[in-house]
Amino acid sequence: MINRKQIATMTLAAATILTSIPVMADDNTNVVTGNPTSVDTRVEATVPSSYQITVPKKITLTVTKDSSNGGYTGYADYKVNVQGDIAANEIITVTPMKDTIELNQSGKTSKSATVALDANELDSAAISGAAGKDVSGTVTASGLTAGSWSGTAGFSVNVVEKYGEDITINDPSTYGIPTSGDVTIPSVVTDSNGVKHRVTSIGFHAFLNCTGLTSITIPTSVTDIESVAFVNCSNLTAIIISNSVTNIGTGAFGDCVKLTSAILPDNIEYIEKGIFDGCSSFASVTYKGITYTSKSALKTALTNNNVTVSDDAFDGTALTD
Repeated sequence: MINRKQIATMTLAAATILTSIPVMADDNTNVVTGNPTSVDTRVEATVPSSYQITVPKKITLTVTKDSSNGGYTGYADYKVNVQGDIAANEIITVTPMKDTIELNQSGKTSKSATVALDANELDSAAISGAAGKDVSGTVTASGLTAGSWSGTAGFSVNVVEKYGEDITINDPSTYGIPTSGDVTIPSVVTDSNGVKHRVTSIGFHAFLNCTGLTSITIPTSVTDIESVAFVNCSNLTAIIISNSVTNIGTGAFGDCVKLTSAILPDNIEYIEKGIFDGCSSFASVTYKGITYTSKSALKTALTNNNVTVSDDAFDGTALTD
């Protein structure tokens, strides 16, 4: 027979077993132990952007005699209004879909009209007031003759992310860019304040001695690879340089001993000295679809395309003279 003392002991043991079972929680749940005085829960909400664009239905040109061509010139001012509520990291862009449109009259040759808009990037502060923001524009046509002329002007409206000033990558770790393996440099990075920036340059010594780097891809946002940017990346075997790059600095890929070839950007404008200096296996360069193994032939092709190229741009390589 079980007495009361045994029942009490069994109940306590059961309670001990129950309280030892761990509390399971998903990633979005606070697990609270002990007796806390308070627990904070983050509350978030995403509100969609709400805005409106008002454009005129019709723009009527004021016509005046044009003594320079014996015809008439038409001119009009107009306004586009933008108002509403967008996020702090957004801007609204408003641009004419075509800078030049055709004005037509039956039986006559069409005439050109120029459509312009003074400002095309508006942030949340600019459009937040009750009246929004007026953007001024003009339409101009010349060489008009007697009769009624008409055409259609369209406008493109977009909401895009707002960017801070363009930046140079000097220290890849600042933006979490890896320095080993096959690396693609991002065209846009985010700083510690959450502001996005376009990457337009790879800086001096940015990837110095990154011996674990095996390939590098330069994005279309970049125009400048500065001097010794990738010096002594001794295991680098492949580089992909976007056609946006216009300048490659001194020794940019110096001592990359496993690099055997490269494709120069079609839009290159400046090549400084020894960009592959110390690349002992480097034996060919492709430029505008043609592969060169001779330094002199390559330099001739570059100068014929108005590229400013240093006399010793390709010294220190396996390219022939």
